[in-house]
Amino acid sequence: MRKLTDEMKSDTFGQFSAQGVRAMRDMDRDMDVATCTTRIHQEFEHRWSDLSHRLKIIPGKDLLAKLNTHLQETCSVSLTPTAILAALTVSEVSADMRALIDGLERFISIAPPGS
Repeated sequence: MRKLTDEMKSDTFGQFSAQGVRAMRDMDRDMDVATCTTRIHQEFEHRWSDLSHRLKIIPGKDLLAKLNTHLQETCSVSLTPTAILAALTVSEVSADMRALIDGLERFISIAPPGS
């Protein structure tokens, strides 16, 4: 997983940096962009050094695509989102995600027919 995510480091930092600069400048309009970038880079490197934190900031869809390509090339196995969902147990799904799914199910059940 480290090898796959290492290939994504620059793009991930670009997104992390852009969001971080906006957030820091919203809090303090007078903060120098170089100062923002330095702090953001330090935070990014700290998170990147730990795989569990890295997986929280990397684009999941992109990682899944890279993992799927790797598995197809090395093991002739295809990994689909449907297969991943089918393998999950309720205890493996975060509370936030369960709340979102529950909300969507409620919405679907009250939506008018044909919408």
